[in-house]
Amino acid sequence: MSNDAIGRLGRRWSGRVWMASFVLCLIAAARPTAGAEAPKGQQQQEQQQPEGAGAAAGGVEDELSKYFQSLGHYIVEDRKVKNELGRTALPFLDWGFVQPGFIAYVNKQTRAVLPLNDPHDVTDEKQVAAVPVAVPSGVRIRTEPAARGGTFAQTLFEAKFPWEAECEVHTLLFDEADQRYKLWYRTKGEPIAYAESTDFKTWDRPMREYRAYEGQKQTNLIGVIADGERALGDLRDANEARPGAGGAFFIDPSASADERYKCTFMAHVKPTTVEYARQSAMPLSAMTDPPSTVMFGAVSADGIGWRVLPRPIMLHDADTLTCARYDTLLKRYVMYTRLYELGRRSVGIAETTDFSRWPLPMNLLSAGAGEKPSVDYYAPAFAAYPGRAEIFVMMCLAYDRSIDRSQIRLATSRDGHAFHFTPGEAVIGGESSAERDAGFLSAQPSLVRTPDGRMVVFYDASRVPHKFPRHRFGGSTQYAAWWPADRLAGIEADGAGEFTIAAMTLRGNRIVLNMKSQRAGGICIEIRDEKFRAAPGRTFADADNLSGDNAAATATWNGQSDLRELAGRTIYLRVRMRAAKLFAITASE
Repeated sequence: MSNDAIGRLGRRWSGRVWMASFVLCLIAAARPTAGAEAPKGQQQQEQQQPEGAGAAAGGVEDELSKYFQSLGHYIVEDRKVKNELGRTALPFLDWGFVQPGFIAYVNKQTRAVLPLNDPHDVTDEKQVAAVPVAVPSGVRIRTEPAARGGTFAQTLFEAKFPWEAECEVHTLLFDEADQRYKLWYRTKGEPIAYAESTDFKTWDRPMREYRAYEGQKQTNLIGVIADGERALGDLRDANEARPGAGGAFFIDPSASADERYKCTFMAHVKPTTVEYARQSAMPLSAMTDPPSTVMFGAVSADGIGWRVLPRPIMLHDADTLTCARYDTLLKRYVMYTRLYELGRRSVGIAETTDFSRWPLPMNLLSAGAGEKPSVDYYAPAFAAYPGRAEIFVMMCLAYDRSIDRSQIRLATSRDGHAFHFTPGEAVIGGESSAERDAGFLSAQPSLVRTPDGRMVVFYDASRVPHKFPRHRFGGSTQYAAWWPADRLAGIEADGAGEFTIAAMTLRGNRIVLNMKSQRAGGICIEIRDEKFRAAPGRTFADADNLSGDNAAATATWNGQSDLRELAGRTIYLRVRMRAAKLFAITASE
């Protein structure tokens, strides 16, 4: 039999086993173990377990809980990471919230777990059974493509002042400290303006005298606060003092009030880049030559009036988008910028404790061996996931040189250092996207959650490919890309699948799922306590099937959803699904 035939046979058998398991869940029948048919001894034990037994101790003991308690020391992250399930959504962008599980080797006769190194009384290997515990099966993670929205004027606001023609988003973020959206946007002729809003509908434009426009002294255009040429330090030309040129704006929670806002920008240093490197002893990037620009920094108290740092912060010609942030856990600044290594564009990373002085970046994201050799990754539109400061995302430009076409792919990280591309099609410009035939796409650092819960990113779409002659044929339009709440990606199963969500402290009385399924599919939830004991009345046998497309599907068991007896306790959630996708979970009162 060929390998393909064996694979097809295995898939058919696996699908039939999981179909049967899911149907048992739907008709409130017996509880099978995760990833395999329950052994007969376990089935008898579960069937004979009196209703409510173990409730006083927190849950019903069964073979799964015994195996988990014997071997659960392999799951060390539960003692180090304190996850809470509350009102803020836990999105499934990667496997971070999913238990990897383990195999318990047990004595077939006694059902006891056999020790790894200590002596035991089993003399025949055939008497050893392998039992999967909390092992995911039949599931995968896939992105969700965005829906194209309107232009800047259609999404944010119409022009009000003479300089507000042809507005486009430069940087958009939500300031958690004062609960306001902060927007820097390009205007006619490329000057950057500033606005802010509490509701994403009404935008205030603070008027200052940092930069005039055609005789009007007060504008919301950002400007440079400088006391003569000397204040601009080592910039070759004062006209190059353009905060945000090639760099995103960000808020520094560690800074003093007069430096709360920061950004980078590209400009020329005097006399030349190479000579400046020799005189200053600063490291010189391989991407930098005598006529190229280098990276400067600027700081601000209000996001409108900027003070340029006197020396370049890095002798590196980033060319396209650079995003920086302050990491409150590391107590360091982290930068994501462009590299050019071995003939390919890639995303680089650098870290420092001093915003005015950076080391050269190192490679972070580039085409791997399993990807097309003609693809570049760069222009990383970085953001913390809205509402979850420990999850980071990049809307990364993926440029395929073989067809002169770009897409925008989603990359995610748990620490801001190890990023992985989320499987599935490009979130913008994929095969199902309205922009699949666009010439060139690039995202702006602008991922926010709007008051109605939706998520948005702004991106530029050009008429022609990246290297097509631009004279007479160029031009681009900026659009908003929209996702329903917390639906950038999710865990899905074509047929039947199962997985266990990592230990969470329940901060609510009900569990709510953001999900969708086929008409004949659905999702069931089982709850286990901190010792992986089944919560009475909250098992798969009691679980109601949740189906359809619902951003707030409340989990129920025999029609009941109230979990107040579990509130404040550590729980595990076992998820059984068929022809469904789970995007996120929350807890509600």
